[in-house]
Amino acid sequence: MEQVTLTVSHWVFLLVIIAIFTFMIFRRDVVVPSIIGTFLLGFIYHIDKPFLDGIISSAQVVFGAFLNAGETLFDIMLVIALMVAMLKSLQASGADVLMVSPLKKLMVNPTTAFFVLGAAMYIAATFFWPTPAVALIGTVLIPVAMKAGLPAMGAAIAINLFGHGMALSGDLVIQGATGITSSAAGLSSGEILPYTALFSFTVGIIAITLAYFKIRKGIKTGAMQKMQSEEALEIGNEEDVKGHKPTTQTKFLALFVPFVLFSVVFLMLYRAFF
Repeated sequence: MEQVTLTVSHWVFLLVIIAIFTFMIFRRDVVVPSIIGTFLLGFIYHIDKPFLDGIISSAQVVFGAFLNAGETLFDIMLVIALMVAMLKSLQASGADVLMVSPLKKLMVNPTTAFFVLGAAMYIAATFFWPTPAVALIGTVLIPVAMKAGLPAMGAAIAINLFGHGMALSGDLVIQGATGITSSAAGLSSGEILPYTALFSFTVGIIAITLAYFKIRKGIKTGAMQKMQSEEALEIGNEEDVKGHKPTTQTKFLALFVPFVLFSVVFLMLYRAFF
């Protein structure tokens, strides 16, 4: 194997990575340490130049990094932005409430509430991205799930494991996370998508099963944690959040959007296997 000599640039890069992970652990924005680290690496690379020229070249490295990141990630960010915009339009019209209202009838006990809530979150996160999907599913279905006896912690576990866990790691439709991984590996999204899907389902099913049995005692005693406010439970009825009856356009959107989204999935599967 070819011997690699570690230079100052390698050690600075390592320190920047450690700084980024530290910021992530403390839940701080990682943009600033990333920019500073990129600037320092550019300055070290151009250390043989005069000081002022080195500063200018380092700034050019930072702007070049921005352009490269934008070229790689712009299409992913565009898809996510469009899906979030569509979800916001559904929320503004009240169609989001109608879309998930039929699931209320399936939440008859804590167990069904846990898995129906999780499955709804998985589908919404797959199409709309996990963070905006929380507003769609959580606002409407969590009060109903808690009325069925599911503890608040059980609802939080279902939302996060199904949505931010299994749906985001697989990312079968938007393919934002998959696109980042594939571009870093020099592959296409289609080449790694079956493996990421298999990995997400395997790990997700195991984690969800263990979590369910872990909170089973809490679910059995969840009657003490039911929501007492009947007003919160009215979120899931056939009225939108503004309190008026849904219009014909709202009902149309509540049916049309799921139809289009599932049609996209069908076409993706058809192109992949036929």
